[in-house]
Amino acid sequence: MKKALTDTIEDKSYLIDPRIAGDMPDDEDEKQGAYDARKEAEKEAKMGFPTISPTEMLKQANVQDRYEWKWKGPKKCGAYEQLKELKIDNETFWTLDEGQLESLLQVKDFGTKKTLAKMMKDSKDKLLKEYKKQEKLNKKLTQK
Repeated sequence: MKKALTDTIEDKSYLIDPRIAGDMPDDEDEKQGAYDARKEAEKEAKMGFPTISPTEMLKQANVQDRYEWKWKGPKKCGAYEQLKELKIDNETFWTLDEGQLESLLQVKDFGTKKTLAKMMKDSKDKLLKEYKKQEKLNKKLTQK
């Protein structure tokens, strides 16, 4: 009988608030790395993507239309046409990295590609900063 009392005293799991315990990772459920990755993915999904349209971003980066000579005459084959042809939406555009800008959108000019990649990164960073500010404000409002 004494052993049962000491077991309950040593086991402090009853002190954990059940609302918090549900969010904590459990060794049987998932490892800490998988838990962190899942939480980060949920945060990114909640945060969303910048609202600037892909064509507007290409115009700001001074991406020029390219023409390719076909038997009927010159044909546009630049980044703007690739957006339409591949049906790249806002979400897909913001997930592209620098290599995909060259291969998918055919932005071949090195300076233009670097400028576009930097502008995309800056827009994502600005959105992340705004999201963190809003998250901090929401935390303050819920704590009072």
